[in-house]
Amino acid sequence: MAAKITLIQEDINQLQVDSIVVCSYLSSSKGHDENRQSVDGVSISIAETIASDPWLAEVVIQLNISHVTDSAKDTSAQIHSSYCQALHCADGAGIRSIAFRVMGNHESTGPCMLSAAHLCQLAISAVSEASIQYDNLRKIIICAQSDAQYACLVDALQSEQLH
Repeated sequence: MAAKITLIQEDINQLQVDSIVVCSYLSSSKGHDENRQSVDGVSISIAETIASDPWLAEVVIQLNISHVTDSAKDTSAQIHSSYCQALHCADGAGIRSIAFRVMGNHESTGPCMLSAAHLCQLAISAVSEASIQYDNLRKIIICAQSDAQYACLVDALQSEQLH
């Protein structure tokens, strides 16, 4: 059974889901915690939330992404890998519903910068694969942070469904 993919433009912290994905972008590979799983410049950890956390989800998947890449292609591959790792981690932990924002260092400039449309396509591509691949995940929510980003997500999802 494929997971349901939902696109919304709401505050991720207010969603009633089992887990959310939170990303931090590091300017170097330093700062990665040796106790965390690290693949492709991405370290990942999973933890139960505490009362002082700003979100309603019971579990948080924390991604620390080393934003040191040489090209837009490398950046794209790293972001796709981040989605795949987070979704794999969620499925392995028995999480049934998960929410996240479109990944990518939106303040980034220079040759490694990716367009909003490309970042949304990466999100949809990874989520579409995961919705079929994993058994535990039943609902995957992508939260747009603007009207323009929501429109890009809708376009990317429609394009993915045509293929």
